[in-house]
Amino acid sequence: MAIALAVPPLALAAQARSAFRRIVMTNRGRPSIVLCASGTYGEDYNSDQVTIGILGDSLAAGLGADDVSGTPSALIGTGVAARTQRPVRIVNVARAGSGASDLARQTDRVLAQGPLDFAVLVVGANDAAFATPGSVRDRTLKSSATNLGQAIAGLKQNATEVICCTCPDLSVAPALPVPLRWILRLSAQRLAQLQHAHILRNGGIPVPLAELACPAYAANPDLLSDDRFHPSSAGYQVSSAAVIDEITHLLSPTREGVTIGRAPRPTAAQSSPAAPD
Repeated sequence: MAIALAVPPLALAAQARSAFRRIVMTNRGRPSIVLCASGTYGEDYNSDQVTIGILGDSLAAGLGADDVSGTPSALIGTGVAARTQRPVRIVNVARAGSGASDLARQTDRVLAQGPLDFAVLVVGANDAAFATPGSVRDRTLKSSATNLGQAIAGLKQNATEVICCTCPDLSVAPALPVPLRWILRLSAQRLAQLQHAHILRNGGIPVPLAELACPAYAANPDLLSDDRFHPSSAGYQVSSAAVIDEITHLLSPTREGVTIGRAPRPTAAQSSPAAPD
C-alpha cells in the first residue's frame, strides 16, 4: 500500500484511463437505459401499492446483469412484493457513468413521475474512481458527499424514505490493476465515510455495500460480470438483498406508525452527527 501511494499521479491516471476504457468497451451494446426499465411487480396482490424510485449510476441501473430480471429494478420490485404481499411500482432513472452531481437532475425526473414511498440511491463509485490524489481528491470526495446529502434532503421534502448504498470497495474489482486498485480503495473508503455522515444528517438510511456485498464479490468471481468490475445478476442479488431488507422492515405491520410505505420520522433525540471534515 505504501508503494502504491508513491506512484506518480500521472501514472495512476494513465492506468485509470486504460482500465475504464476496457470496461466501457466490454459493455458496449448494453445500454443501461434498457436494463433500468421501470415497471410494476406483484400486480396480483390486492393491497396498497408501494412506489420505489431508484437513482444513481450503473450499479443502480444494473449494468452487467445477464438480463433485466437480474437488475436492481427487478430484484427489488419482486423481492419487496413477495415479502410484503403488495404490488410494487419501480421508477428507475439511474444512468451509467453518473456521479453525485447528477442526482439533482435525476431527483427532478423521478419526482415528476409521481409521489414515492421510497427512494433508493446508489452513487459514488464513479466519483471515487476519478478523484485525483492529494488535496484535490479530498475536495472532490467531499463535494460528492455533499451533493448526495442535498439529494436526500430534496427527496425527504416529498415525504419519501431514502435508502442510500454507500460507495463500494473498489479494490474487489479485478478489472482495476495494481497499484491503481489500492489507491481507489482508499478513495472509496473515504467517500463511504463522508456519505454515511451526510446520509444520517439528512435523515436517510445508509446501506454499506463495502461491508455487506463486497466481501462476497472478493470471494466469488461469479458475482462479477465479464467486465470484472460490475456485478453479475448473482452479484446484484447480494447487493439488493440489504435494500429489500430495509424496505420490508419499514413496511412491517409491527412497526408503530407505519402507513403505506412511510416509516415514522426520527425524533429530536435521534438527530444525526455532523459529517466528518
